[in-house]
Amino acid sequence: MTGIHELIDRQRQFDAPPAEPEPPAATTPVNEGLEFLIAEARRMRDANWVDLEIILGGEIVAVAFGETSGDTWMHLCGSNPPKRDSDRPYGYDCAAVSRAFPAERIKLQGKPTDASTWASVWDLLAEEDCANVQAVLWGIHIGDHLEARKRLMAQRDAPSEAAAD
Repeated sequence: MTGIHELIDRQRQFDAPPAEPEPPAATTPVNEGLEFLIAEARRMRDANWVDLEIILGGEIVAVAFGETSGDTWMHLCGSNPPKRDSDRPYGYDCAAVSRAFPAERIKLQGKPTDASTWASVWDLLAEEDCANVQAVLWGIHIGDHLEARKRLMAQRDAPSEAAAD
């Protein structure tokens, strides 16, 4: 059992002001590599758009959805918890997330839209189109990343060609 004096000493250590941080080191090759990966991840996210056709007012309308940041996606999903049993596997209300999806990552007929217009479109979609929108949004934010992880893990874990010789 820990004595009271030892506990007091531990608390004093916790309460002590933190040491002054060391000045940042010069950029190292590792940091340069990380900076490249960060820039590449941003480029890939910004370029990740999926096209979909929906029916609106008796016409086929082209809709494109762009991937949002992970933080935006998590906030959107966290703000819309599952309401139906069918949403539970996803961990969010699929319909509410689709309706509230950021308009800056939606294009209608190839043109930017606004939140009010997208909400109006969403409210008028047939069930099949709603399901397709939900699938696209899940795919670009979850499914694609799961597939990439699976592929990269398999590449990492595969025996190298040099070892096979």
